[in-house]
Order: sequence, then C-alpha cells, then structure tokens
Amino acid sequence: MKRTGIHCALQVMELLVSAEIQKKITDFGRYTALQDQAIKEMYGHTMKSMQGKNTKAVFKSRFADPVPPHPNNDLVFPAIDAALTAVVEGFIDSNTALRQADEAINKAIAERAARLGK
Repeated sequence: MKRTGIHCALQVMELLVSAEIQKKITDFGRYTALQDQAIKEMYGHTMKSMQGKNTKAVFKSRFADPVPPHPNNDLVFPAIDAALTAVVEGFIDSNTALRQADEAINKAIAERAARLGK
C-alpha cells in the first residue's frame, strides 16, 4: 500500500491525540484536548512549580469563543509580520515598527475603501 501525504498526516494526528501522548503533554503542563478525567488529573504532575497547586482549576473554565476573522486581516497581518521581523532582526525599534505598521495598515484600508467606493 502506497502511503500518501494525507495518510501520513492522519497518522501523525492520530498519534498526537493518543492517550499516551496526551498523558505526556499534560504531565508537563500543557492542556489536553481529551475529555479523559484521568489524563486531566495528571496536569503538571512532573513540574515542581505545580506541586501543591490546585491544578484542577485549570479545567473548570472554558475557553473563549474564537474571534471571527475581520475583513481587513489580509491587510493587517502582513504589516504586523513585517514590523515584527524588522524589530527581531534589529533594523528598527518596536515603537517605530508599530508606528510604521499602523500607518501602512491605515493607508491600505483607506485605499481599499476608496477602491470599493465606501
């Protein structure tokens, strides 16, 4: 049987959500995706900083709903990525990078609005 990329990807996903891997992940303070109470009780088990803490509280609340995508995300994210890269590579400081990104984003949004007649 020839293995395709999709087949291999599915095997990796199956491995990642297996109880064995989720136990290891949870043991080191990562939130498990499984509903298995025994795995949840292992949360932070191997971490000294978690000893004596109420780790069960981590699982009592639920995650916030995802933020819906904004129509201008395609304009915002590239500018933010470019600003972050410039800062990390030492070309400019963070304040300058954020100011330049803000200006570029506002200009791109204004151009899109003008093009769409808004």
